[in-house]
Amino acid sequence: MDAEALQPLSSEYAMLLACARSRMDERHARTIHELARGPLDWKALLAIGRRHSLFPLLYKQLAAVVPDAVPPESLHRLKELYQGNAARNLLLLGELRSVLRSLAEDGITAIPYKGPILAITGYGDLSLRRFVDLDIIVRKDDVECALRTLSRLGYQSHPIVSPSQQTFLIESQHDLAFKRDEGRLIVELHWKVAPRLFAAGLAAENLWPQATRRPVSGSDMLALSPEDMLLALCVHGAKHLWGRLAWVCDIAEWLGAHPGLRWPELLDQARRTGQERMLFAGLRLAAELLDSPLPEPVLASIDADPAVARLAAQAKQVIFREPPRPPGMVTTMRFNLLARRAWAAKGNYLLHMLSPTEADVRAIRVPRAMRFVYFLARPFRLLAKREHLH
Repeated sequence: MDAEALQPLSSEYAMLLACARSRMDERHARTIHELARGPLDWKALLAIGRRHSLFPLLYKQLAAVVPDAVPPESLHRLKELYQGNAARNLLLLGELRSVLRSLAEDGITAIPYKGPILAITGYGDLSLRRFVDLDIIVRKDDVECALRTLSRLGYQSHPIVSPSQQTFLIESQHDLAFKRDEGRLIVELHWKVAPRLFAAGLAAENLWPQATRRPVSGSDMLALSPEDMLLALCVHGAKHLWGRLAWVCDIAEWLGAHPGLRWPELLDQARRTGQERMLFAGLRLAAELLDSPLPEPVLASIDADPAVARLAAQAKQVIFREPPRPPGMVTTMRFNLLARRAWAAKGNYLLHMLSPTEADVRAIRVPRAMRFVYFLARPFRLLAKREHLH
């Protein structure tokens, strides 16, 4: 997008969008030059760059395209943030290798998801994506063994749950988070990419047949197929109503790094599993905000469904809201109901909303025989969060 096309947005958001790419081209470089010459609140730009987890790309492109136009203190602060992120990402990559090696020694095959592998194979550079934890997918039958492996490595759930609670969470959730070193290292263990009632077909067992081994910074790691990764990223964005521009950037970078996507297979999978609108909304946002090119047949399919334009418009309201405010429960429900075509899928989403979350289970300790209390308490806990309703 050029500066004129972004006129309805603030200059700071226009600059962030122009910089939010690992591969700079002449058109976006010209936009950066134009915006840098105009009135720009550099402190506000840094703030929204941090809020949307895009400060690594912001630093890379400003330092490369208009270093003399950026106030020295702002450029220095961005450089500090960039270098700190790069150092932490290196630490996390090393930890990922260690965890995967330990899992393999215990006979568990695992797929790293997002985190370092997305930064390297999507952005082409470990330092250009912000992430704070390690997401690892295992088969559901391997979860309990994987938990023992993580425990041996010093990881534990926080707050600690009882064995009964942990069993219930494995049955009802799609992931569990474990921390080490006072929370500085976090591993999210997945056996699904998303809850079954939220997005069917993204269980680990369905992802394994297409997974392939890829070289990642000198290591050989199992990775989701490019098509499964793209669909998973779009489902993740929909789950959080695209509240962070970094999630749109993930889509754009993945598209740029994988020009040979098997679109017919991807569209068929999204259609069969009821995730077509989630996929289309993510693709439309990447095209509208970050100028991602899409094949004509895909664009035609996106344009043929008016609901996709409404989903993208709702997402942009959340992304660019000032002052920032996370979407409430009603807004999120409205978005996610529209993101599903079939009434059965809409019903499953409502059931998902009423299903106990990890926070619900951690808040209430009950014996195994009284697990039904989690389901009874869930609606009341939702209503208690009045500030999050709208």
